[in-house]
Amino acid sequence: MRRLEVICVCGFGLGTSLILKMQLDDVFKEAGIDAEVTAFDITGAAGMDADLFFTSAEFHDQLQAGTSSPVIEVHDFLDKQTLRDLAVPAAKKVMEQWQ
Repeated sequence: MRRLEVICVCGFGLGTSLILKMQLDDVFKEAGIDAEVTAFDITGAAGMDADLFFTSAEFHDQLQAGTSSPVIEVHDFLDKQTLRDLAVPAAKKVMEQWQ
């Protein structure tokens, strides 16, 4: 099975995207989903190819305009249950399309 490619995006790729990356690493591991989660800044991420993108409301529209992949808007990067509720179904939906 292929590995899910996930990109977390914030303004500079050093703050909230790293927090989100660490949280999503845990969420995907707990759910048994093989995912490579990477943190990027908005400028670098805009041209990246990934299965899923996660970002704040601030960058959602800009990121969505530059990709055909799903962009998930996250409001609380520290609420693991909410991240689980957003990330796991989105990941499963993407992986269903691989079959």
